[in-house]
Amino acid sequence: MDEAVKYIGEWQSKSVILEKLEGPTGEGRVEFPNGDSFEGYFYLHFARIQGPCYVAQGKYTFADGKYIENAWINTSSDLTMFGLKGVFEVRNADGSLASITSFCYNQRHGIEIVVSPAVEAVEWYKGEEQKRYAVANYTLNAIDEDRRELVVELADGLSITMVGGRLDKNKYDELIYENYLLGRITYTNGEIYESINYNVRNLQPYDGVGTRYQANGKMRDEYYKEYELERVEREKWNPACAVEKSIPNPINPEEKITARVWGNHIEYGYRSEMMYDGDVVDDMPYGQGIFKDVRSQAYIDGKMCDTWRFTYEGAFERGCCHGRVVFTDHEKNTTQECEWKNGLSVSATHVTLRYEWTRVLEGEYDIRTGTVEIGGVGMKCPFDGFEYIRLLEVSASQIVFTVCEPLRPGGSMCLKNELTYDLKYSLNLYWDKE
Repeated sequence: MDEAVKYIGEWQSKSVILEKLEGPTGEGRVEFPNGDSFEGYFYLHFARIQGPCYVAQGKYTFADGKYIENAWINTSSDLTMFGLKGVFEVRNADGSLASITSFCYNQRHGIEIVVSPAVEAVEWYKGEEQKRYAVANYTLNAIDEDRRELVVELADGLSITMVGGRLDKNKYDELIYENYLLGRITYTNGEIYESINYNVRNLQPYDGVGTRYQANGKMRDEYYKEYELERVEREKWNPACAVEKSIPNPINPEEKITARVWGNHIEYGYRSEMMYDGDVVDDMPYGQGIFKDVRSQAYIDGKMCDTWRFTYEGAFERGCCHGRVVFTDHEKNTTQECEWKNGLSVSATHVTLRYEWTRVLEGEYDIRTGTVEIGGVGMKCPFDGFEYIRLLEVSASQIVFTVCEPLRPGGSMCLKNELTYDLKYSLNLYWDKE
């Protein structure tokens, strides 16, 4: 018996002008050693580390006469890599539905719904049956023309979702096709485990990487080997679980910021450069909590971790610092206790600075003078030509402050990484002590 995979159909050679890949393209037929066959259209769109690999769409017929009308398969130019991948309706030779089955490289893998003689859920792992489960309900949904979502509710309360078919991607402005399989299990405690190619066995994470969505709103990547959790990476708050709302900046109430709220945790702005943990009322800080400002990253014990330059710990009301608040500058390792009211410092640390500064931008001079009043320790105050100035510390002999990067003329974006602008400036600040 000839064990080779046979391909009959159109073929593209590397000699074709402007084409770098070689392999099946256009109409073709594949005959597999086990008696299965596939007939359809082959797409020549992307490559893999192992070599060129292509996707084909068409009718897949099993050796026993069952078939999938609209299937997606992987195949390589030498046809050594092939197989169904996705969620498909498998029909009997007479056209009646036999099962809804998820495949991964021609092996049943994931959840199968057998519809005859009775509805039953079967879990597969790389072609080997693991266990059968009683089904409370199931639905097959069409995400689009080629992708299907199978949702299975088991009698014990667990829910399993399999998604597969053709996945469209755009790389370097070229549309590519890729067939894929995704598995998701929702447990009775509200947690969700999701993995590409369904790296699950006996309804538990088994081998490979997956993402766990926790009931508290956090998510993290987990790596398993034979049921053993080896490591956890990229733990963060799940954006899909957040309430999005425009609320005041706790230390600058005139500034409204779009924030994402997860119960007692709040992140401010697109890049989450400010964060709050503590008591929350109406999705805003209210009560006791800690507000962190200016996120940065540093290596700690060999791992890249988030660090914070400034923190405000104490009382909050209606989203703002209100009451006794301890301000800490972590870079200078200094701490001051201040009194705040409705987001403004009322402690005796108000400072007025005179400024003189010159900006040279692409050969043009811009000279500015004036005064800036800083309301209190820890506050960010608007500063002409800069995003803000922040007062860090006041003593009998000196003040300590930081100034944000200069602004682009007429805009609000900092020039920190704007390589197209040739910016030079000098800044002088004067403190007239009373």
